[in-house]
Amino acid sequence: MNLKDNSKKINLSKFFKIVCIVFAIQTFIVFSVFIVMKFIFKVDDDFFLADDGYLYLSSLLYYGKGTISGNVRGPFIPIIYSVIYLFPDFLFPVIRLLIVQLFTFGNIIFAYLIFNRIFKDNEEINSKFLYYGLLFFFLNPLYLYCTLKSTPEVYITFFILSILFFTYKYIECRKIIYLIFCVIFYGLSFYVKPVLILIPISLLIYYLLRKKFNLALFLLLVNLINTFSFYSFVKFTESKFEDTSFAQVDYAYVRYTYLVKNIFQYRNFNICGFSDEREQFNKFILENKNRGFFERNYNFIKEEPVWFIVARVFSPVLFFSLYTTTEKSIFFLILNTFILITAFLGIRCLKKDKREIELINFINVTLLGYFILHILTFSYLRYAMPVISIFSVYSTYTLFNYFKSKSKAKL
Repeated sequence: MNLKDNSKKINLSKFFKIVCIVFAIQTFIVFSVFIVMKFIFKVDDDFFLADDGYLYLSSLLYYGKGTISGNVRGPFIPIIYSVIYLFPDFLFPVIRLLIVQLFTFGNIIFAYLIFNRIFKDNEEINSKFLYYGLLFFFLNPLYLYCTLKSTPEVYITFFILSILFFTYKYIECRKIIYLIFCVIFYGLSFYVKPVLILIPISLLIYYLLRKKFNLALFLLLVNLINTFSFYSFVKFTESKFEDTSFAQVDYAYVRYTYLVKNIFQYRNFNICGFSDEREQFNKFILENKNRGFFERNYNFIKEEPVWFIVARVFSPVLFFSLYTTTEKSIFFLILNTFILITAFLGIRCLKKDKREIELINFINVTLLGYFILHILTFSYLRYAMPVISIFSVYSTYTLFNYFKSKSKAKL
């Protein structure tokens, strides 16, 4: 009994030590970069606050000047951002960074709890792997960018990790409390963006193929609940302007197809600077204003079949690279290709060592569900942040083994 209690204390001590150290290092770097950018390079506050309209919606909510519904944006971020308006204007960027760091702290906790399982039988490797793996997770350039800029991806990562943890815990223990948390976090994630909708579908197919029908039944239940959550999101965010109605799904893959068309026509891999796709999208919406959701989207595929297919084919590449300029897109393509290659090598090595193969497969199928949604809709670099960050942990294992074998060779 004493040995068990002592083991729990040691594990708890290791948990707090690694989580707090990684969070402290990441927070120090984030605010150091923020201070350098703001006070040395004189970067305007707009750089840290400009987003997809979440801050504007939070001002409507805080000052009671309008509704946040019908604006093609979920209510989760506007609600939490409304706290910003309790402070003076000059503190807005700092408060926004503190909010995102609070979710980063949650991300570190869930990432620790998930990846701690992989080397639970080897304490020495476990501690080193977790420390370096979590550092690479939260210090890769894409995560830092999505922290300094006001993007939803840190919050989406929080929900991916929390859903991963609670779903897998339910599969292991079959305790109702984990099922409740799983459903709650899935539901809340929809009110950021409904980008996790295909994850339980992917897991359902995975367990059906493995003939684990009891788990498939559980995931079928989650999918049914998600259907209601998605429908409520669509109705809440459905936008109306000039007697025109469209949902966020239209905005995603319709406008994205026009964007890819313009990228290839102008030979410029730059997500900014094109006005054509906005004009084409608005024209499409105007022409289909009296049609229902499925009818107007079916009409779009009939209207642009070639570019619809081209956009889907090139989506995997654009998912890991498409940025504000061609040069930056090439840089991130090279960097993320390196992370992905080393990550796949790390996964292969972990499976060869028979370390929590089921958990690794579960993580990968979860990320596949997130990835497929963006292949079908809108692919852009920042959307890859949760995938690249999680794969950075696998990449760390490859690099960890490489330098370990190098040091042994020198001896």
